[in-house]
Amino acid sequence: DPEGPLDGLTAEPGTRSGSALADMNGAWSNLFAGVARANLMIDVIQTAGGANSAPVLAELRVLRAWYYYLLMDMFGGVPLVTDTKVEAHPKVSRDSVFKFVEAELIAASKDLPVSRPADQAGRVTKGVADAILASLYLNAQVYTGTVTAAGLQKGPARWADAIAAADRVINSGQYALSADWRKNFSPDNHDSKENIFFISN
Repeated sequence: DPEGPLDGLTAEPGTRSGSALADMNGAWSNLFAGVARANLMIDVIQTAGGANSAPVLAELRVLRAWYYYLLMDMFGGVPLVTDTKVEAHPKVSRDSVFKFVEAELIAASKDLPVSRPADQAGRVTKGVADAILASLYLNAQVYTGTVTAAGLQKGPARWADAIAAADRVINSGQYALSADWRKNFSPDNHDSKENIFFISN
């Protein structure tokens, strides 16, 4: 597939497939499609209920937060949609998206498992939520900053929070550095203890 993650998308008129504009449009469309799917499934699970609904809802909330993390990282402030209504939603500030992602990851984490069986490798766990939080906090000064004519006025640093989130991953007993770092990038990397959030193929 020549377009990779942007498959199935049509470039804007006057743009070449693979152009920067087509890539940005593709990223926007794919990430908001992920948000829409997560919102739909959250609505379905909340309506249906059931004994296992809490961990499934937590996983969906983390996935939606991940899509918003990427949207915030690429585009700054974006519309924040948490329902299935097909209507225009106003853009919110990048700082508001940051706060939403943080709150969702923290809230969902309590209902996530520490690990998954081998046949569920790659699905969301507490380690996934904490790894995303660590990255979120590492970049907090930019994500919560304000852009002015003079440039970026950085928001507050969240170094201690980044360390705490990373420590939860490291101390969970679920992950470890590989003896040979190249193993992580080999075709048979399925048993790497460094894998936290991935697609199993």
